[in-house]
Amino acid sequence: MSAPLFLALAGLAAGLLTGRWATTYCLSAGRTPECAGGQTGATFMLPMLSAVWGWWLGLRWGLDGPAWHYLALVVIVLTATATDLRCRRIPNPLIAAGAVLAVMSLGLWQVVAPVSAWLGVLVGGGALFLFAFFTKGGLGGGDVKLAAVMGLFLGWQGVWAALLVGCLVAGVAGIILVLWKIKSMKDTIPFAPFLAGGALAAILLAGLGSLV
Repeated sequence: MSAPLFLALAGLAAGLLTGRWATTYCLSAGRTPECAGGQTGATFMLPMLSAVWGWWLGLRWGLDGPAWHYLALVVIVLTATATDLRCRRIPNPLIAAGAVLAVMSLGLWQVVAPVSAWLGVLVGGGALFLFAFFTKGGLGGGDVKLAAVMGLFLGWQGVWAALLVGCLVAGVAGIILVLWKIKSMKDTIPFAPFLAGGALAAILLAGLGSLV
């Protein structure tokens, strides 16, 4: 079996498992009423997108450490996107799992230098914490924690690039939604999809950059 196919199947399997877990989380007791319906497409697309990214990672890195390192991040951010879209939450167990996987990956492969990874936690989590503090609720704690985990995976330079991309796209999307009167200036939108987009862009840059 080729490396791209193997990684695609691994991504598909991980996406199916986390997608089912995300659905169970959003439907569990104590969640907000809107969790019962809404963005079911997000959890449906999770395994498909994970498989596509697994295929690309397998093409780029084969079965080497970077492919598994980044596949774990892909599944984490896509699952966070699914739960944030569906019930406006990024679960703490998902954040904890991401942190554990990142630390294990750093120990096994050191795709990112340990110093850069821990600086990434400060840059990612710190930047969004300051933003949330000064905007008084413009971001949730889950977004801050997700950015910190992204920093562990990507290092400080990678997470900085991811935040720039995510914030830029979120800003453009917000302007469009307001102009089209879909949202008002007082409304908030889920931020995890934009963090995920930034993380995926950073992974692409890592792959393309290491080709040089």
